[in-house]
Amino acid sequence: MTNCLPLGSYPPLFTGTATTHDIWSKAYSLFGIASCAKISRLKHELHLVKKVSAEEHSNIVLAGPSQDFDSLITVVLFSPEPLALDQLMKILIECE
Repeated sequence: MTNCLPLGSYPPLFTGTATTHDIWSKAYSLFGIASCAKISRLKHELHLVKKVSAEEHSNIVLAGPSQDFDSLITVVLFSPEPLALDQLMKILIECE
């Protein structure tokens, strides 16, 4: 490997380490905590982001209206082609 350090040569951050255990402990204290925090933050952000397809979005919208809209909802749900969300919203507003 060309990127290996010569035996006994350490970057300044690892000065005072004598064993491989010391080196790994020092590396973890320098980088591990930040990595764990970053992983935790990314998991949290990913949890907040939920991808919803247009069809799922329409189904969510259709779950909200009262029984007055049942016939319209049935037509939309069983139409041969999915209705675009903007068209669905327009129809619901017109029927209101």
